[in-house]
Amino acid sequence: MERTLAISMLTLLRTITLTQGLFLASVLWFHHGHHAANRWLAGAMIAFSLCTLSDVLYVSGAISHAPHLAYAFDWTIFLIGPFLYWYTVSAMGDHHVSWRRRALHLIPALLALAFCIPIFQWSSADKLNAIQRDLAASSEIDPLLVAASLHVLLYMWACYRQSRRFSAWLRNHYSNLDSMKSKWLFTLIVANLVVWGCWFLAVVSGARYAWVESIASSIAVYGLGYAGFHYGAVFRQKGTEAAIETSLINTGALENTSLAQSQPQTQPQTQPQTTVSGEIGIEKYAKSALRAEQITDYQNRIAACMDIEKPYLEPNLTLRSLADQMNISAHHVSQVLSTNMDTSFYDYVNRRRINEVKRCLNDPTYNQQTILDIALASGFSSKATFNSVFKKTVGVTPSQYRSSASARAEN
Repeated sequence: MERTLAISMLTLLRTITLTQGLFLASVLWFHHGHHAANRWLAGAMIAFSLCTLSDVLYVSGAISHAPHLAYAFDWTIFLIGPFLYWYTVSAMGDHHVSWRRRALHLIPALLALAFCIPIFQWSSADKLNAIQRDLAASSEIDPLLVAASLHVLLYMWACYRQSRRFSAWLRNHYSNLDSMKSKWLFTLIVANLVVWGCWFLAVVSGARYAWVESIASSIAVYGLGYAGFHYGAVFRQKGTEAAIETSLINTGALENTSLAQSQPQTQPQTQPQTTVSGEIGIEKYAKSALRAEQITDYQNRIAACMDIEKPYLEPNLTLRSLADQMNISAHHVSQVLSTNMDTSFYDYVNRRRINEVKRCLNDPTYNQQTILDIALASGFSSKATFNSVFKKTVGVTPSQYRSSASARAEN
């Protein structure tokens, strides 16, 4: 009785998941905003829903009444990884991956489909016998299921790596990341990576927990779907994507695509790949032609520009705009910041903004202004970002710093 109830509840859960997935896929496909990324995400939702449909048929026993559907959708699990990967790349601003490259990613799915085609031609009796054998061996480790789960896990790891590289690129080119909707994507990619990793371990060990597996995978995948519908792309302003695509590809933050071959090169051909976030090292500029005296000169010019012109007061200051202002290559500015000053453009500019805030908080003439007003006038665009950067840089909150500054002034 308890087993029957558990099977009924599990069937209901997966049926709800299936319905939710198909509904979400249709919404994403026809949603007017950011078609390219949303349609890849819709494809992942459809593939995941078809896998769920197979589970519903087996768990409920309905497959015995519809044996022609046996193994019909199992191959679609090999589509989930590539579709989520292409969604990740597209959401970050690159929509020009060649179909030739995409076809390579589809090889595992096509091989799985080719393996299933002869099975589709079996008689109903043969399919029922195969189903009974599979159900009898359900506690054993299935090599094909192990391969499928590993396939999805590897793609989720690739998504994670792409998001890390992209985060590093953003920090090296923008001083304000408030309008870059990237944190939600990174968070959900990590969540999916963890869930699919746990599923892989469960499959490898032969200890599959249907309830946990169904709930966790549904939350992870569909959470990404709903967030994708709500947030859309990282870059939301028209024209921004076109402006960054070539730079993203040339620096390696996104995979090299056919667009790179059609766009003129703005940097030398020897320009190395962008490293992962946190790995701001010499490797990126190992082949740079800059001499030591040029690097020193550029470093002094950057500091002088910041001291005199104070471009950091502009909330949307970018690496490109700063480089143009000094008539220096943006690549060279990035090199000086990374290798000689051991910082990213984002951190360097925001430290300058923090110093401006500290100067104002230590000046009694600013006592009547709120901390937020001072922060906004110093180049920050939001209270949350300012508080976070200030606490990380100074070690105390802005209010605590102002209080200590007032106490020092009184003494």
